[in-house]
Amino acid sequence: MKIQDIQFLHNAWINRPRRSFPDLTSRLLLEYSRVREREWDYLSRPEFGITMAWRLAKDRETCSVLRKPPYRWIRKGVEFFETLGKPSDGDPELLAVAQADDLKSGPDGCIIVQAMLLAKDATVERVAQCLNLSSLTVAAFSDLWFNVIHRRNEPAYIRKAVETALIHPGRINNTPHVNKRDQELLHAGLNGTIDDVWRLALDLFDPARHHESAVVSQCQ
Repeated sequence: MKIQDIQFLHNAWINRPRRSFPDLTSRLLLEYSRVREREWDYLSRPEFGITMAWRLAKDRETCSVLRKPPYRWIRKGVEFFETLGKPSDGDPELLAVAQADDLKSGPDGCIIVQAMLLAKDATVERVAQCLNLSSLTVAAFSDLWFNVIHRRNEPAYIRKAVETALIHPGRINNTPHVNKRDQELLHAGLNGTIDDVWRLALDLFDPARHHESAVVSQCQ
């Protein structure tokens, strides 16, 4: 999604009609919640899509704006939460959201996808081909969890996206820590191409396969 699409949806969300409350305390609490919504920094975070989908599903509010093409994956994200993360086999896009959610929770695949999406030559199709994933899964992951492809011309936002991808919960007292391997991969994507990320990933995860041309050619 582009920043204009994100801002439009955000404004529709914070200005949505609310239920009326009869007493002063409830009205004050409502106004306070509106102020807090304006202050949230999720507009500047790459996981805006899945965050918005979760809020819409949690509040069980319909949002006609979601029918617009830029919000296709947020709409599917809402459906994903409404099915408690267990979609039926009949909707390939809903299954793609479930697969993207699994990818986000995985140990290594997520960081490689994030690094590739940062690359200057990244497209959903190329990333999917390189990692043997479906294009729908990569598209869902890109729009919902790591929205960077359409915002490459925003340096501050991209820096924030890299920082977000790097920080992991620590094992002791939940202290954040940075994985140096992940840092190398993300910076390879930020400063290079999909092929650069792929070669580095082979070095880091399976050095013995680095010179196998059949494997390297998957990204070409």
